[in-house]
Amino acid sequence: MMTRFLAPLLLIVLAPPALALEHTTPPSAPFTQGKYIAYAETWSKWSDPANKEGFDPMLLDDARFPRQVKMTWHNPDHGPVKAGVWGYGYVGYGQYDYHAAPGVAPVQMKSLKSLRITYDVELTNAANTNLLAEYFLYRDAPRPGVSGTKGAEIGWLLNCPAGTLAYFQTGRQLGQFTDADGAMWQVAVVQDGSASNYVLFIPGDGKPRLSGSLDMASALPWLKEKGVVQDAMWWSGVALGVEPLQGAGGLVVRDFAVSLN
Repeated sequence: MMTRFLAPLLLIVLAPPALALEHTTPPSAPFTQGKYIAYAETWSKWSDPANKEGFDPMLLDDARFPRQVKMTWHNPDHGPVKAGVWGYGYVGYGQYDYHAAPGVAPVQMKSLKSLRITYDVELTNAANTNLLAEYFLYRDAPRPGVSGTKGAEIGWLLNCPAGTLAYFQTGRQLGQFTDADGAMWQVAVVQDGSASNYVLFIPGDGKPRLSGSLDMASALPWLKEKGVVQDAMWWSGVALGVEPLQGAGGLVVRDFAVSLN
């Protein structure tokens, strides 16, 4: 009788492929997840066909969004034709202008008690890039895809290059404002922007503020006293991002979170 020796079986278990959490999204293509949104567009191209798209595809990480968002851009070494900045690339919450993440209902200004952003960014080519956190106030409640009638644009220039400071100084100076956290800001309103009523806050000490926490609703009663905004206006979302003035640069949003009321 022949004896057969059977070799031991080798069982190989193939692991499922790893999920691709990092991906890119092209300019002018909004990405949303939960109540947050990311979007970048060289909107100055609409004011003159000589202005070309300068934002590169944005790098996103689904597992950490809206954190660890990475943007780069490549613009000419001069300002755009017929515009002050090349465009705006941002992370946001709710509906900022025409683009919306679902689940954030518009709030009338009189009911907006607290709007706090917490953020931490890394910025390259800061000398030629605005870091801007802002929102719009509307005269009627906006709907998804419909911006509404803008009554005011309220922006905090967390990095304010020399050229932008000169622009700020052309506005009507409203004075100094101390926010809910004790930080002091210089404030002006410029008859410009898509709302034709552009309120700008710049750091009182002139230093960039690339990380921190900011209550963006605490200024509204003060602005109401100045006659700039009204209780009946509507808020629908907020954004934090970059406005390139010229040249190439980059932004890494290491942290971004919003708490409302």
